[in-house]
Amino acid sequence: MTGWTWALLLLAVALLAGLGAWFRLRGRGGAEVRDRGSSPMLVFPVSGGSGGGGPARPSSDRRPAEQRGTGGPPPRKAAVGIPATRNPPPPAPARPPSASTPVPPEHDGTLQLLPGWLERLAGDGAPDEIRFVRVPGSPPEITLGRQPGPEFRHVQLRSPSVSRLHARLCLGESGWTIRNESATNPTLVNGTPIDSASGDVPLDEGDRIDMGDISFRFHGQRTDHSLPSRSGWHTDQGPRAVNQDAVLVRRLPDGRELGAVCDGMGSHEAGGRASHAALEALVGTLDGGGSLEEGVAAAQAAVLHVAAGETYREGVGTTLVAVLREGSSYRVVNVGDSRAYRFHADELTQISRDHSFVEESVASGRMTVEEALRSPLRHAVTRSIGESPASEAEYFGPFPTRRGEILLLSSDGLHGVLGATDIAHILQSGLPVPDLPRRLVKAALDAGTRDNVAVAVLSFHDAGG
Repeated sequence: MTGWTWALLLLAVALLAGLGAWFRLRGRGGAEVRDRGSSPMLVFPVSGGSGGGGPARPSSDRRPAEQRGTGGPPPRKAAVGIPATRNPPPPAPARPPSASTPVPPEHDGTLQLLPGWLERLAGDGAPDEIRFVRVPGSPPEITLGRQPGPEFRHVQLRSPSVSRLHARLCLGESGWTIRNESATNPTLVNGTPIDSASGDVPLDEGDRIDMGDISFRFHGQRTDHSLPSRSGWHTDQGPRAVNQDAVLVRRLPDGRELGAVCDGMGSHEAGGRASHAALEALVGTLDGGGSLEEGVAAAQAAVLHVAAGETYREGVGTTLVAVLREGSSYRVVNVGDSRAYRFHADELTQISRDHSFVEESVASGRMTVEEALRSPLRHAVTRSIGESPASEAEYFGPFPTRRGEILLLSSDGLHGVLGATDIAHILQSGLPVPDLPRRLVKAALDAGTRDNVAVAVLSFHDAGG
């Protein structure tokens, strides 16, 4: 066959194949069918809060809500500007995020729940309930008005009878006050008008507040789970893949106040589970009216339960340092090398004693400080929750609460890289107490810490002399 003959033959085969494909498509109705499995699926991650510290956690972070940032308000309440789910305001571009909206990255999920809330009595331009929160670095105050404002710091009231900026609520040491910000419309407290010349007017439990046709009832009592406005905490995983530290500051139902830090040990997964289980058990026991000793015993049992489920259970445990205020005094408990400090009159003092190779070697005279710090065992702890009996926990106090005194709890990710002078310099910087943990954690990260960092700061200045 000649070359032209082969070319014609190949052309005929191609035409026949094309006709066959055309008839197959006609048989399917003339539409191309694409396997749905080949279509890309868009997945939108839901970011969580940070325990006081850091961006949204990976799935390995099993911390309870209180260790992740917001302090867990009751489900029917809503944070400032966040409407309660049962009667949300109409949607608008400037509407603050709903309770399911991820916290903006610049806040790192750390929103401090403040005492008090507003209950709507009349008017359709406001959420049923408004909770008060504080963004780190901002004053504890909330504005209300018709215009949009900063999320978490402003409540937009959608009523033409309300001024663009109508009123401002501020939290001070003596409680909440309200100030009228409108030059044309007064704010009424229990039926009495206040204007811009009235200044800050104290609010009491049950006060009625009227702004235009919208009315609220003020509730000023603290909730059982709110973080005191004079305390704060923050944590960051640092250069590690996961955060094994756990931290909280909590007011207990009976009025006692608790701060605690745990630093987990073991595998990445087991260490994190151990520290969180210890805190949950401690809080659960104290919530029920238990003693600090009973709380430590419960933490020990919880960590042993975690270790029992691990293939490599040896070495699974956690440090624990906690402070519990009862009335006008407080006690400290420590197991491991996390620390408790007190700062008073510009002097930083370590309350707890490290249960570590370095501390015990130096105390016994076997090594100098320099030798111990060079030892390959310098990071080893000699006691921990889960490996040491609960009876080996060390208790300090009771100590009287003193005005102006600050208590600091930290994991070794902080005090392993910052000396006493560095820590004291930050504590005396004049920052509000709730902002100190974030500044301390940032200083540790800037100093090159190679560990997770957890910090809790408490001030009991209104509990004693």
